[in-house]
Amino acid sequence: RKNEHNPEKMEECMDKMQVSADHLLALVNDVLDMNKLETNQIQEENEPFDLEVLMREVAVLMNPLLEQNQITHRGHRKNIQHTAVKGSPLQLRQIMLNLFSNAVKYNKPQGFVDTDVEELSCDGKTAWYEFRIADTGIGMSKEFLQHIFTPFSQECSDSTRQGTGLGMAIVKSLIDEMQGTIAIESEEGVGSVFTITLPFEIAAAQPQTEE
Repeated sequence: RKNEHNPEKMEECMDKMQVSADHLLALVNDVLDMNKLETNQIQEENEPFDLEVLMREVAVLMNPLLEQNQITHRGHRKNIQHTAVKGSPLQLRQIMLNLFSNAVKYNKPQGFVDTDVEELSCDGKTAWYEFRIADTGIGMSKEFLQHIFTPFSQECSDSTRQGTGLGMAIVKSLIDEMQGTIAIESEEGVGSVFTITLPFEIAAAQPQTEE
């Protein structure tokens, strides 16, 4: 208000307000999600969805943050025999968005984020998929990796870190709910790699592939 006659300063103030509002909203959502997980209030869905469509939606949602941070995204697919699956698209989307956004926020200017999806195996009813998110970011120390899934944990030595410290705890809880696994490799100053394996029931109808 003190700068109402200075459009440039007003724009700067509004940008700060937007960042603060987004941060507060993320904090509230994380706390609510963590509370639901701790009290078993999240019910896992089992509905049909297209895995490839979901991954494209995640990439589209991340585009503004990628452009803002000057990060290049590269998506890769390997041996995807079944894209029509049944499970919890909402939880998978939340896992991917959380890890993807971290890979962008804690990256370096002109850095890269690679998202790989590979179908590992299928017994005719259930297929196992590996989701890999790799970045060229600031990385994490070995000491912090031991506590990364602890609620409210953050690597305080790095002033660039921000957020609630709940994101990874939520991701781990969701993956456990979905009977999957998560592994992390990271090196300070080099980047991080998150590897997730998740099972999904094969849907009856599979999309036709072009010959």
